[in-house]
Amino acid sequence: MDVACILKLLILFLSGTVFIRGTQASEHERALLKKLFHSNYDKNERPVVNDSDTVTVVFGLTLNQIVDVDEKNQILTTSAWVRQIWNNPLLAWNSSEFGGLTTINVAPKNVWLPDLVLYENADDDISFGGNLDRMNFRVVLHYSGKNVWLSPVTFKSKCRIDIKYFPFDTQNCKMKFGSWTYDGFRLDVMNESYSADLGNYIDSAEWKLVGAPAKRNVVTYFCCEEPFPDVTYTIIIRRRSLFYMMNLILPLVIITVLINVSFVLPAESGERISLTITILLAMTVFMLVVAETIPPSSDVVPLIAKFYMAGMVEMAIGLVWTCYILKYYHSDVIEMPSWVRKYVLGHLGHFFGISMENLKRIQEHSNLRKDTGRKATIQTGLETSGRKITSTLIVPNGQSKNPYDSHYRRIPSATNGFSSPMLNASDISLNQIDGFQDPVLQIGERILERVDTLVENSVVDDRLNNHKEEWRIAAMVMDKLSLWVFGTSVLVTVLACFLQAPGYVA
Repeated sequence: MDVACILKLLILFLSGTVFIRGTQASEHERALLKKLFHSNYDKNERPVVNDSDTVTVVFGLTLNQIVDVDEKNQILTTSAWVRQIWNNPLLAWNSSEFGGLTTINVAPKNVWLPDLVLYENADDDISFGGNLDRMNFRVVLHYSGKNVWLSPVTFKSKCRIDIKYFPFDTQNCKMKFGSWTYDGFRLDVMNESYSADLGNYIDSAEWKLVGAPAKRNVVTYFCCEEPFPDVTYTIIIRRRSLFYMMNLILPLVIITVLINVSFVLPAESGERISLTITILLAMTVFMLVVAETIPPSSDVVPLIAKFYMAGMVEMAIGLVWTCYILKYYHSDVIEMPSWVRKYVLGHLGHFFGISMENLKRIQEHSNLRKDTGRKATIQTGLETSGRKITSTLIVPNGQSKNPYDSHYRRIPSATNGFSSPMLNASDISLNQIDGFQDPVLQIGERILERVDTLVENSVVDDRLNNHKEEWRIAAMVMDKLSLWVFGTSVLVTVLACFLQAPGYVA
């Protein structure tokens, strides 16, 4: 007999042995199932030996992922594994009588199941509805009577969303598991550990899981006198704020800071009011985006909404204040009140180091003109009063014998811009008995009148320029003051709002 035939016989022998053993194992399991689920077994019967005994269910939860947090509808969606362990003495057996079988898997419809439900269920699927006994996963039966039911499930639970510190908020979502019909005397629920199992947890892009502690509670409801135990898991999650910092908070801060630019922009450009209104409109349009992001709630005002309202108020005040400062720039014909000159030009002007050189030069020039005009008037008046010439000239037949007459007839009617009529011989009275007045003095008097008028006009112009320069400097001081005040207010607003946040999570 060759080697090939020997190998074929060996393979056939081994295959037959495995088949026989598999058949025997199937026979043991079949016999066990027939023994356990005999005709007298009722799956609706509570698995106790005595009716006064209590079925204790050990409940465990493995949290795998935070799938979604719907702030608008206040719904938390989680992916988890549920473990339920209880003892069923009616389904125990001697493993030695059934080929050493210690565990078998049976369909859940064949055994008694605890009617545990998720009290905060928000799932619209009526086939599940938070009832854990409706899941179609096999139950593992141990020969000692212990039943283990492991099932993956996606929960949709109600969660009260607190947006007081949005987007730096922390949410505490409770998931309460307990029996819906069995009271604590017939079915007791115990937590497997003091916290949910987080070994397989997958981090969320928006939320950071802080913890998931478990606690057993015993509650007596209004409907019933018996206590109802439950196991409550508190899912503590904290929002990751980096996205909101870059897309909401930082743009809002930049838009708010831009209000200070209006106090740096020169008033002569005529764009101050336009710039302020444009910034205000930009803030309003940006708020439409923020309103879509903030969860709608009338219970509290979110932190970012407080900052937005503070920024809007500062912009509105900045617009009114800009109009008031522009009034300073255009108040050149109004006498400046003494308190404005004292506090704005005096104290604040020196505090901010505003230069007053132009104002001093205008005042010195005005005083110089006043003094020069006054001296010229006095000197000319004295010369006029002292120059009386006595003459005995007689002009017969209206013919002038004045040697200066022919000269002053040639004086033009306009000299240096002053309008003066041509002097005629008839204008000079020489038929005075005591004497006649020098025609040069008459021309001087008339020129002096014109000079006095020009000096007065120059003094008025200097006074107007002085007023205008005073108001301009006052407006510059108010711009400096506004820049510091509004810059400080924006900084205080940012710190006052966001230092209230419990913490930043990247």
